[in-house]
Amino acid sequence: MVLGILGLVCFGPVLGIAALICGVLGLQKSKQLGGQGKGMAISGIVLGSIDIVLGIVLIVLNLALFSTGY
Repeated sequence: MVLGILGLVCFGPVLGIAALICGVLGLQKSKQLGGQGKGMAISGIVLGSIDIVLGIVLIVLNLALFSTGY
C-alpha cells in the first residue's frame, strides 16, 4: 500500500509495478494467516494498478504533445 501511495505522489509507474507485486504477495500471505492484512493487500493492488495506468496515460500524452510541437 505504501508503494502505491508513493507511486501516486511521485509519478512512479515503476513503484506501481512494485506495489502490484507486493500486493499480490501480501494477499497470498494473508490467506495463509487467516485474512489478516487482506484489506491492505487489496488496496496495494488497486493503487499499483492505478499508478501503472496513470503512468502510461501520462507518458502517451507527453509524447503526443511534444511530437506535435506544443
